[in-house]
Amino acid sequence: MNTAFFLLPLWLFWLAGIRDVPPAVAALPLAHVTEERAGRLAAELRSVNLPAHTMHHMVLQPPVSRIEIPSGGSVYGFQVEVVDGEGRALPRTLIHHLNVIDPEARELFLPISHRLLAAGTETGDTKVPWLIFGHPVQAGQTLIVSAMLHNPTGQSYPDARVRLVLDYTPTGRPWPFFQAYTWQMDVLFPVGNKSFDLPPGHSERWWEGSPAIPGTVATCINTGRRSSFGTKRRASSSGGPNP
Repeated sequence: MNTAFFLLPLWLFWLAGIRDVPPAVAALPLAHVTEERAGRLAAELRSVNLPAHTMHHMVLQPPVSRIEIPSGGSVYGFQVEVVDGEGRALPRTLIHHLNVIDPEARELFLPISHRLLAAGTETGDTKVPWLIFGHPVQAGQTLIVSAMLHNPTGQSYPDARVRLVLDYTPTGRPWPFFQAYTWQMDVLFPVGNKSFDLPPGHSERWWEGSPAIPGTVATCINTGRRSSFGTKRRASSSGGPNP
């Protein structure tokens, strides 16, 4: 999965601010959100027990939750952590994956809810230049956070908590110069089972699609997950005004 920034007309951001939270989303448990300082907020999901040597399907996962953005701005970075009850960092290998979904916006290539960001075990702290780019969020906006954990280590962690940190430029600053949306791409789009048999030797999986609206791909950042058997992932244009 690739995540990138896509420059869009400004009137679309005005439309993005007109949103009603669906009842199913409002019914989700509310994650604990704190503003650690101006331009940084942290959301923490409910704790789970992670016995040693357990795969993700063997443990009770954190419930899919919602977060409410306390103040607006432009997101330019994020990090995903696992901490214990005292806030001490646990091994990042406990993270299987995490998704942050905007239920009231759609994806660029598919008519599904917009995945604002995603992370896997191999995803480190991710940032773009805050002066240039930022993904707009509004005060009071609701996002959905889902996470999956596992524990490949030999130590048990009885009070593991997923912690998402967002860095953003507060509303009212003269920057970023460009507001942009993230988008995703998957070699097994559109939806459904993502599993397949891997034959011996070289093999490839690919998907081709077209964006729903015109725009400019500003930068591409790989923040998603790739199988340990994979060797390369690539996104390319087959034509259009911005090859």
